[in-house]
Amino acid sequence: MFKRLKGQRGFTLIELMIVIAVIAILATVLIPRSGLVQDSAKEAGVEVNARIVQGLTEGMSHRYTAGDTLRTALISKINGGGAASASPVQNPFTLKTGAAATLPATVAVVVSASAAPATAATNKGSIWVQVADGAPANITITPYDRNGMAIAGGAITVKWGS
Repeated sequence: MFKRLKGQRGFTLIELMIVIAVIAILATVLIPRSGLVQDSAKEAGVEVNARIVQGLTEGMSHRYTAGDTLRTALISKINGGGAASASPVQNPFTLKTGAAATLPATVAVVVSASAAPATAATNKGSIWVQVADGAPANITITPYDRNGMAIAGGAITVKWGS
């Protein structure tokens, strides 16, 4: 059925090894880049979460005059109002949901004058919501990247009680 023409041969061992080497080099270049793309997508997810928290904050901030009351209400709303798995935000790095008054949490809502949480290790993909103690004031929402550092240009300010 198949006949070889005289003098025609298949690939040599060296040709096959060269092809395998080229494929291996391409794989070593492309595989690490895919991880960076995934991390960039996760950071975009954190920024989306920050916008969700901004919407919740803007919708609730006009109802409260004390920082502790607003913090408690925000934490309850972010946690889904007590309903199981109803939280509107999920940390794309840890896949955890919910809010608390301290990190580690997907969203940390604090009444504090400090600008940032203490350790970068617990900040990965989290959102730090800094509520001033008493209106009128600003509420600062800061999303954090895969390294636990604030995302450049990602901070959101919400006017509260003005």
